[in-house]
Amino acid sequence: MSIGIFTFQDGTNYGATYQMYALQEVLKRYDRKVNVINYKHEKKKKKITFQQLIFSPIKLMKEYQFKKFRKQYINLTKEYHTKEIKACSPNYDIYIAGSDQIWNPRTMDEQVRDVYFLNFGDRNIKKIAYAPSIGVDYLTEDDEKYFAERLQNFNDISVREDTGKRLINHLTKKEVTVVLDPTLLLSQEEWKKLEKNNKLLQKEKYIFVYLIEPDDAIIEMINGIAKQSNLKIIHTGFSRKYNNEKRKPFANPNQFLTLLHHADIVLTNSFHGTVFSIIFEKEFFCFSRKGMNSRMKNLLKKVQLESRFIENQSVLKNKFPKIDFNAVKLLLEDEKQKSISYLERALKK
Repeated sequence: MSIGIFTFQDGTNYGATYQMYALQEVLKRYDRKVNVINYKHEKKKKKITFQQLIFSPIKLMKEYQFKKFRKQYINLTKEYHTKEIKACSPNYDIYIAGSDQIWNPRTMDEQVRDVYFLNFGDRNIKKIAYAPSIGVDYLTEDDEKYFAERLQNFNDISVREDTGKRLINHLTKKEVTVVLDPTLLLSQEEWKKLEKNNKLLQKEKYIFVYLIEPDDAIIEMINGIAKQSNLKIIHTGFSRKYNNEKRKPFANPNQFLTLLHHADIVLTNSFHGTVFSIIFEKEFFCFSRKGMNSRMKNLLKKVQLESRFIENQSVLKNKFPKIDFNAVKLLLEDEKQKSISYLERALKK
């Protein structure tokens, strides 16, 4: 049995990189030949702005760090392009599409989406969806028609959010299962193996901040928390944002885990920032992010940590008890077993 994974494998996003690594490692438990398909879709050429030109060296350095990680930890195939995949599909017994927002109808054209809906290959190839995200709250009439046709390609379907299940449940007679993001299927010990001890670690205590598209209100709240707790802030952004900060813009995926794991508090508006706060049992707060809260809310609800989701500054005036991670681990273990059971059933069918 050989397995080929189709996901977003080429980028500088920590969460996308970790979910790819995690799914690969979980699948390796069931078979030795597991590869991530190195799919390079054709990107539309855009006019380069002056700002992009200034930040180009920074972008290149970040890309180098992630490429180095993939080379060491990800079993990538040779490069495939859209026409090549459809004309001469990679030779595997099983294709798995997942996880990430590979089914988001707003982010790519139909030819590219067809690859992530596994609309190619021999009919004898088993096709499984493990935790893909649609990434939107509704589907247009055209989206529904497209989804209904492409979902027929799959032998088994799971999604990452309740919203995704609701959107596609009425489009197919196939059973749709909600499963955990693959990052949550690996243990804390398995993630710690990726950490690198280096000079990034601070002797003093600190807050680790990981924000995607931060706004002024969140920055103000974070500065307030840092002042109240009398802790330095460490973050991976390039721009100066906070009153007492240290920036680590070139932290590679190994270093990112190290910084988060050894922080005293984690402040984030990222789903995977929330995931690793739970895995590493950190005191954390998760800030609201416009239009991107469903994944975080679903996860926090599963482990009964809804109070850690912050939508406005007034909430922070309350006193928060320390998180009971023993209770969290029990709840998470139950969800983890359901996800593993789904994967095992789908692989054996």
